[in-house]
Amino acid sequence: MWSNKEKIELKRFFPKSESIHFYFLIPFLTLIISIISLISGGTSADLITTIVLKNWEQLFFHLILQILIIGIGEELGWRGWLLPNLNKKYTLIKAIFLVLIIWTLWHFPILYQKSEILLPWLLIITGATVILTWIWKNFGNNILLFAVVHGSINYPQFFWDNQTNNIDSQLILNGWTISGYIYFTIGIIALISMHKVFKTKYKTNTVGNNG
Repeated sequence: MWSNKEKIELKRFFPKSESIHFYFLIPFLTLIISIISLISGGTSADLITTIVLKNWEQLFFHLILQILIIGIGEELGWRGWLLPNLNKKYTLIKAIFLVLIIWTLWHFPILYQKSEILLPWLLIITGATVILTWIWKNFGNNILLFAVVHGSINYPQFFWDNQTNNIDSQLILNGWTISGYIYFTIGIIALISMHKVFKTKYKTNTVGNNG
């Protein structure tokens, strides 16, 4: 028999019925953001449409891979464990800042190898840190939802990075930079919406509600 604690932990890997639509909507929205960004960065809309239609299986594969491996793998640590534990000790705003620093340092080797992506990557990770914290505060500690959001932000960029035979790499970088500003802006809006709980701390007895 499963204990109550084990049941709560297991629920974190399944979608909540009241937010099931988000699991389908988020990947679509992040793809639209990437397409708008690419077009704004100088890529032809007709070319983008052609690439998506011809390579939709690859696009879908990137989404599944990012959610199951990168999303779940990382979010078990970042929002599943690190953020709640930091917020037990520090206020929410401090916990957000510390997660951002640790998450950035985790990826530092990648940034060191590809310095040209530093600006868009920092914009995206800053926005994503706040967005995922907002989700944690509003929808609870659901690993699958975190993984879907994390993977959904990642998969379009990995897909477009594999299209350098069709799209100039500078245009892809332009699109990624614009995406970065979009996610950063969304993050700022999410941060402002949480201003009333900046000084709050996470309480262990709320775990059941956050499951």
